[in-house]
Amino acid sequence: MMFASARAAKARRVGIVSGAFALVCLGLPLAGPAAAAGDMTREVARTRILDACVYTEWKDEKRRDTAAARCGCAAGKMVKSMSDEEFAAYVKAGKLTSVHKEKWDAAMDACD
Repeated sequence: MMFASARAAKARRVGIVSGAFALVCLGLPLAGPAAAAGDMTREVARTRILDACVYTEWKDEKRRDTAAARCGCAAGKMVKSMSDEEFAAYVKAGKLTSVHKEKWDAAMDACD
């Protein structure tokens, strides 16, 4: 029989490992966005944009069923259409800004 403290310790270890695995699978750096800004690739940017979009879209119950597919489509189109300057602005800000609004809106409309 496992003691309560031993079960809690095992649960914490599993939680920590699971959380780290999720971060790696999502393409997010373990040290945070600022540490990896110089290492940002377009694929990492696409994944982060996708994640932020799903988080936002999920808040509206009417869009939940299509959020992942729509956001995946839009994130891919967005990253492909970014100029080097726009990509640098994304890396610097760590998120889409007003510089990206027109292209983001067009990508979301194209993925409806």
